Amino acid sequence: MYDVLEGLEPHSNLKKFSMEQFHGLKCPTWMASGLSAFKNLIFFKLEWCPRLEYVPTLGELPLLSFLHLYFIRVKCLGWEFYSSSNSTGSTSSGTVAFPSLKKLKLFDMPDLVEWLEVLPNFFPSLEKLSINYCPKLKIMPSRFPSLKSLHFYETNEMALSSLSCKLNSLNHLRITACPDLKSVPERLLQNNAHVLQKVKISHCQKLETIFRSEGREGYPIPLVFPSLQSLEIEKCPSVKPLLDIQGMTSLQKLELKDFAELKSLPEGLQQLTMLESLRMGRFPEGMDYIKGEEDLQHPVSLRCRRLIGWPQHKNLRDQLKHLTKLT
Repeated sequence: MYDVLEGLEPHSNLKKFSMEQFHGLKCPTWMASGLSAFKNLIFFKLEWCPRLEYVPTLGELPLLSFLHLYFIRVKCLGWEFYSSSNSTGSTSSGTVAFPSLKKLKLFDMPDLVEWLEVLPNFFPSLEKLSINYCPKLKIMPSRFPSLKSLHFYETNEMALSSLSCKLNSLNHLRITACPDLKSVPERLLQNNAHVLQKVKISHCQKLETIFRSEGREGYPIPLVFPSLQSLEIEKCPSVKPLLDIQGMTSLQKLELKDFAELKSLPEGLQQLTMLESLRMGRFPEGMDYIKGEEDLQHPVSLRCRRLIGWPQHKNLRDQLKHLTKLT
């Protein structure tokens, strides 16, 4: 396979490149020496290259928009990932790495420990970042000035904290199955509270608090999320108490599912005048009343309501009779 790739001479106008099931230790010479000759390359994917010792220099590709790295056992994404020069000192301050990259996905990289911090003018266009199955990753960049969507899946919580320092443009945040995560990084929420539109957190067994800054010295009032439209928290059994949602005035969708000790509705439910979809449960067995249930009659825009595991409730019909749009 290596000899075949070594003899390959891709056309200089190549726009899409994908290499899968490659078991060599090193990239072919024409890749290892840099891909700067392929100025028109837009899409690049390496998939299932379990013996590959490094990722070639990709940051110098001017039009690269989509980069997918799947199951590569490298330990570090270092300087060579960004530039063919030997170090940051030999690179001018005006150098831009990955100038056009919009979507980056790292998937199933079990040995990756460090992703080197970037210079301020790197990744200027990156909008979507997915980090999946990178359990050892502890250090990663924090400068992504245009990032709008972040998905963290089964990845070390230290990497999430490292990433969160400077992000301030996130619209969509999704955190899934991070086994040791106990709280969502404060800076991640504080810096993006004004622009977040969708948040989904699920299958985080040790997660205890979502809005950790509430009630702490220096943060006397809860964070306000004026643009948040969708909030989903599922299968996070250790989260308590439930969040205060009174500052989420644009919320249209709210899902709180599979809480072991759910005994009260979130505070501020009565202020969600734009809420259209509400799904909650399961409730403790035998419960016929939940604190705050009176607030269910206030979201007048509610179209869809689902309360899971509440067969003993006696007064639910009365609480919902004012919701004329309910289907």
